[in-house]
Amino acid sequence: METTTQPISTEERLFAALAHASVLLSLFGPILPGIVWINQRQKSSYASFQALQALGYQALLLWVGLTLILSGMLIFIFSEL
Repeated sequence: METTTQPISTEERLFAALAHASVLLSLFGPILPGIVWINQRQKSSYASFQALQALGYQALLLWVGLTLILSGMLIFIFSEL
């Protein structure tokens, strides 16, 4: 089975890079890939897939980070008792 692929445009690559680069925004990181995914899901399968991957990765990072911070705070508070 042979499939032909469309060449990826510069705009699609820019949106994909923007979605992945938003990891530098820390707590607001998952918002930008979500916006890119909503904007590109009907236009570009490449950019929407990359944005969805970035969204999943950054949401996981946010969840793990907040869990570690919260558990650290709880350990600190209850170790004083």
